[in-house]
Amino acid sequence: MDVNPFASAVLPTQPVAKWRAISALVAQRLGLDGAVRTSLALRTTQLGLGALAIVLLPRFLSPVEQGFYYTFSSLLGLQVIFELGLTGVIVQFAAHERANLAWTHEGTLRGDPVASARLSSLLRFAVLWQGAAALIMCATLVPAGLVFFSWSPDSGFVPNWSGAWVWLVVASAGTTVITSVLAVLEGCGLIQEVADCRLRQELFSQAVFWPLLYLDYDLPAMAAMQTARLVWLTLWLLHKYRNLLADLLRPGPVGLDWRSEIWPLQWRIGASWLSGYLTVQVFNPVLFSTQGAAAAGRMGMSLALATAVTTCAMVWITTKAPLFGILIAKKRFYELDMSFKYAATQAVLVAALGATAIWFGVALLSRLGFSWSERVLSPAALAALLAASVISVLPYAQAVYLRAHKREPFLLLSILTGIAMLTTTVILSREMGANGVAFGYLAVTIALPLAGGTAIFLDARRRWHAEYL
Repeated sequence: MDVNPFASAVLPTQPVAKWRAISALVAQRLGLDGAVRTSLALRTTQLGLGALAIVLLPRFLSPVEQGFYYTFSSLLGLQVIFELGLTGVIVQFAAHERANLAWTHEGTLRGDPVASARLSSLLRFAVLWQGAAALIMCATLVPAGLVFFSWSPDSGFVPNWSGAWVWLVVASAGTTVITSVLAVLEGCGLIQEVADCRLRQELFSQAVFWPLLYLDYDLPAMAAMQTARLVWLTLWLLHKYRNLLADLLRPGPVGLDWRSEIWPLQWRIGASWLSGYLTVQVFNPVLFSTQGAAAAGRMGMSLALATAVTTCAMVWITTKAPLFGILIAKKRFYELDMSFKYAATQAVLVAALGATAIWFGVALLSRLGFSWSERVLSPAALAALLAASVISVLPYAQAVYLRAHKREPFLLLSILTGIAMLTTTVILSREMGANGVAFGYLAVTIALPLAGGTAIFLDARRRWHAEYL
């Protein structure tokens, strides 16, 4: 067997052309298509900014302020309750309709009138739902956060936290509405374009955040950063896709029956996402209440590192979600399985390499005596957190694959995982602090999402594909 991956290719003889040909082959072998490259650039930028934050945040924020900073982010994750998994559903439904439509020179979609009506109906419903969710989110999270943080004895050391919290919730609520529109665009195949927008958005928001942080605006700088994200997304949509949005948002026939088509999948994915919140985002609030703001800050910074690993690795999967939906709609299951196996393998390997590099990097910097070493978890606990993040990539990939069928088989498993994670977090945080939470996370991830998720994946894939035949 030929072991040279380039042996079958005929390469040009000119040095520049040959180099470009080799680069193209390497990109092809690694699955680095345009969407993956742009999404990976986004995640890499976020990873770099996260590393920058790890180094610089301790210079601008006290340990208590750092705890408020990361706990703010965790509590905002409760917005999944109000969205109820709609954005994930939108991508899959839009992909199935996009399979029967084509782009025009005017930047609109034309083709099967039924598919066009259903896509238009989907966008109108998504905007209305997310708009209502944004209002309920503000009415719920603002007072809940004010009460939760006021209970902390550390709140007196951060005098401006209440105004920053209200501002942050309102800006985040506005962003949820825009996110529904981006989900439709991604489902229509504009993965690369949306990723490029998010990359520029991230750079713009950081350009707002760091100067304000330097000027001692601490937590309000976080709210200003979220506002900058909202402004950028809104202007980008109006500039790039106003023709498409005007066409799709125009009143027309209702092509989708929300109650019979969307809701059965939406509430299941929403419950799964809520369970996912309990799996990770609950760490900071629980530690905040049991161990104090400083402990929550150490977990938050360590969790940011672990999350960077998974978000970078999942690029190989999330960029394929619309493709999976199109292949399922066309019953091309062999191509579907090959695309999934290739992407999932790459994602797990990238996660493993990234986690290893981060752990050794943090250990090296700590050994060199960097003062912020006390702002992260111990080496053993950080290793457990990173290992759990790597393991979680495979169940996530399996979920994307199965949800592309417009079904949600992981509901019960997600609920059990959320309950198990919440229970172990509450118990271990009191007895062992952040280190116990990290090891509990690893144990639950192996026992439920990995083992249980793989069993569900194999069974559902076999049964569902048999139904199409």
